[in-house]
Amino acid sequence: MKRRTSLAAIVGVLAILLGVAVAPPALATVPPASVQVLAPGQIGQHESAIVPLQVRCRVGLESRNLVVTVTQDVPDGTATGSATVRDPLRCNGTWHTLSVELGIDATATADFEPGQAKVTARLTVRNPATGGTPAAGTDTRFIKLLAPAEAELGTAPIRHGSGGVARVPVRIRCQIPWLPVELIVEVAQNDGFLHGQTIISSGDTRLVCDGEWHRVLVYVGPDTAGDKFFTGPAQVTVFFDIEDPVNFEPEQASLSILTEIVDDD
Repeated sequence: MKRRTSLAAIVGVLAILLGVAVAPPALATVPPASVQVLAPGQIGQHESAIVPLQVRCRVGLESRNLVVTVTQDVPDGTATGSATVRDPLRCNGTWHTLSVELGIDATATADFEPGQAKVTARLTVRNPATGGTPAAGTDTRFIKLLAPAEAELGTAPIRHGSGGVARVPVRIRCQIPWLPVELIVEVAQNDGFLHGQTIISSGDTRLVCDGEWHRVLVYVGPDTAGDKFFTGPAQVTVFFDIEDPVNFEPEQASLSILTEIVDDD
């Protein structure tokens, strides 16, 4: 059978012989500059906003800067922030993922808070060979900014175990790169006269900051020996403490809810 030689193969051979750089067919269709705002973002130190992005630029071009702005309307006013990343990537036609942290602008009237925020990103590139007019790719979308730490009760009920111990299901989540410090769960009945507390420290492998929800079943017994929790109304309070890995500044997620302790199955 006679072998057919494709046009692409011929062009590739000629390019090698002539010493000409030719982008692969897939990369040749890449726009000069592209940027995508990813979700979710998060709240960083000092109420900054951290936004994940994907960026890419065509082979042969040179990235100049990446400009990101965040605007958020909150009860206390409007939080705004902007950041410019100089020469953010190498133009090789493939997507690169990065995160940009934005502090509060001097003109802002409030700090960033967990919730929806508007993000705009613009990547500018130029051709170093010709020095022509720079090209740009932009993206604007609304994303949710997550709190550094979150805590909530699990969907399972709080059960009355043997010895009057309450079994409290808790869900916790903290963001990278924060470090967990401790999880504190308190149970109170009879207007606080019957009270218990359990502390789980950072050495427990169930406490990890990876951006994912983790379920922790916490056993809480009364402070006073001989006392027992009973089935019925109970006040449950949860504190989840984390800290910044560089300067160890603390952050905390907390909740306090009136719920029920039910009989064990």
